[in-house]
Amino acid sequence: MIRLLKNRLIKKYDVFSFDIFDTLIERRVTIPSQIFYMAGSTVLGNSAAKEFCSNRMEAEKMARNFGGNNECTLEEIYKQLNGKYGIMCDALMKAEVEAELNNCMPRKKLVEFYNECIERGKRVFIISDMYLPGAVIKEMLRKCGVIDWNGLYISNEHNKNKRNSELFQSVIEDNCIERNSIIHIGDSFKADFLGARKAGIDSLIVIKKHFIRRLCS
Repeated sequence: MIRLLKNRLIKKYDVFSFDIFDTLIERRVTIPSQIFYMAGSTVLGNSAAKEFCSNRMEAEKMARNFGGNNECTLEEIYKQLNGKYGIMCDALMKAEVEAELNNCMPRKKLVEFYNECIERGKRVFIISDMYLPGAVIKEMLRKCGVIDWNGLYISNEHNKNKRNSELFQSVIEDNCIERNSIIHIGDSFKADFLGARKAGIDSLIVIKKHFIRRLCS
């Protein structure tokens, strides 16, 4: 983010909220599903990793549909895989978490801006539509130098998401935030931009890493 834009934002807003993945944190992979391939390769071997990656993605779709609100936890995803992988599910889930932790890194310019907001006395919240447990996400954030937030809101823990604006509404209502005092920063047009605007707050889109490759994948 250029310095002029940073200064304007800090001058205008008292509260900032940030998305996590592809905003504050990046993965050392081109597409997120490569994390699943790593987990499959670790537990099942390279020959079975591609099939597991496909099954893992399908299991997530099934878990989200089963929940009725399109939200699910990592455990709920792996329950969908129990019939095929049985007792291996625990090891696969653990390997996926380890792959996430081993392959996360800070998006330096955004983390710098996050820290500057805190230094300037702004209230800062972190909001994510994600299936990973809160403890795992906190570890990833701290590993990437993201600390001292005023609130962390994860969709699977609140049973609400950003896309329909309900998770933003919770942040606003829980913390008595005036809508004209907050801006949300994230990479997803649907979740971070439209979801925030639907909640009546300003939003700013940042371009994610490997944007063109992901469009083509």
